[in-house]
Amino acid sequence: LGERSGSATLSVLSVVKRCQQTGLEKGELMSEKRAMRITYSSFSPSFDKFFLAGCQMAKRFLEERKEELEEVAHELAETEHENTVLRHDIEHMMEEKDFTILQKKHLQQEKERLMSKLVEAEMDGAGAAKQVTALKDTIGKLKTEKQMTCTDINTLTRQKELLLQKLSTFEETNRTLRDLLREQHCQEDSERLMEQQGALLKRPAEADSETARLLLLLQDKDKEVEELLQEIECEAQAKTASELSKSMESMRGHLQAQLRSKEAENSRLCMQIKNLEHSGNQHRAEVRAITEQLKELKQKGDRDKESLEKAIRAQKERAEKSKEYAEQLHVQLADEDLYVAEALSTLESWRSRYNQVIKDKGDLELEIIVLSDRVTDLVNQQQTLEEKMREDRDSLVERLHRQTAKYSAFKLENDRLKASFAPTEDKLNQSHLECRAGTMPGCHFLPSVSCASATVLSSPRCSLQS
Repeated sequence: LGERSGSATLSVLSVVKRCQQTGLEKGELMSEKRAMRITYSSFSPSFDKFFLAGCQMAKRFLEERKEELEEVAHELAETEHENTVLRHDIEHMMEEKDFTILQKKHLQQEKERLMSKLVEAEMDGAGAAKQVTALKDTIGKLKTEKQMTCTDINTLTRQKELLLQKLSTFEETNRTLRDLLREQHCQEDSERLMEQQGALLKRPAEADSETARLLLLLQDKDKEVEELLQEIECEAQAKTASELSKSMESMRGHLQAQLRSKEAENSRLCMQIKNLEHSGNQHRAEVRAITEQLKELKQKGDRDKESLEKAIRAQKERAEKSKEYAEQLHVQLADEDLYVAEALSTLESWRSRYNQVIKDKGDLELEIIVLSDRVTDLVNQQQTLEEKMREDRDSLVERLHRQTAKYSAFKLENDRLKASFAPTEDKLNQSHLECRAGTMPGCHFLPSVSCASATVLSSPRCSLQS
């Protein structure tokens, strides 16, 4: 556009130079006319003698004027060619507007791509919500069963990994979506500002001044041509040259036709200039609207920044509260059922927050950060719970081993005692029999001894039963 405007200004300057040349030629014609009038007034008595010479001079003069008029017609043809070039430039400008339409289509395609990314982010969020529900169900099952097997631990770890994977993919898609939106806004702002401020607000005043100057030059040229035609007609009537008058009339008609075509071309150019001015005003209004939108966007960014700072402060307070809560949980690890209920309530609250995050896309990043922090806290708490349960199970296994070792020791001791007391029992039985037979004195002491031995033998069994 700059090169075309430069070529248009050069063409206008060339037309101005030609108009100046025609003005000089007009001055020469007027001086020659005055000289002819002076010669005619001085040689009026001998006009008949010099009539032939005057006619020849007039013919030569008219031939010279005819050549000058042909040159003027050639210059007018050149100006017509320049006008056609300007018309082509205007058509090219319209084609460039069509190119801006193609750019708008490209922007529409970019918006569609952004919408597809947004749909992907929503799908990832739905998948993460499903994983959260699955984790909730597994925790509910563990609460009802109150026992953890290897399969339960594996399912918990797998669901935890799937949830973390879904959250990571959701964060990645969300990050790419933010980057694409930022790039899209930057491209749109830069393209609009560069195209509308640079290309449309450069030369409206220059175009107006050039058109006004061209109109003035054309009016002056029309006046000069009319004066020349009037002078030529007067000279033709005075000299009674019918052929010359016919030729001048034909030339006049040709020039008038050219002038009419030039006037039509000038009117058309004026209409185009008015249209360009109207479009320039529209583009100025669009630029003002864009600047206002930029101001509103800056204000919105400041407000968003303040809200983010407030949210960060609230998050810090929540983190401190969560630390205190974690300390309380470490103190109250004995009450496992209450802890599971609190974990379920926190999962329910985070599920509601997650649904609120899906609805409120503007606060998406902050809520995702909060959710990820809470999930990590829950994972850490779950790990601590698993470690505590593993420790309890190990302690129970150790106690069982100790009890089995004690039981085996008591059993061995019992067998040993049985083996040691077997001959004494045989002896006691024999002595008891002998006492009954009346052969052994002091037999009234044997029942007490047998009872004592029975109590001794029965004591390990009692301990084993206990």
